[in-house]
Amino acid sequence: AINRFKSVIDTYPDSNQVSEAYYRLVTSYTMLGMNKGIEETYTLMEQKFPKDKWTQKAKKLMKKTGV
Repeated sequence: AINRFKSVIDTYPDSNQVSEAYYRLVTSYTMLGMNKGIEETYTLMEQKFPKDKWTQKAKKLMKKTGV
């Protein structure tokens, strides 16, 4: 799943689905306990999509999981 979400981000950078792909990456990394991936992906989300609903969902997920 991680590779598919990265592919969406890399192949379709102007798509309106990119912010959701970042969120799905955060959830995938969370399930695998990959804190570095979570933090790096969330940082990119904050930079690129600071007010997006998917960024807000990622923020809530990170607080919930303690990352």
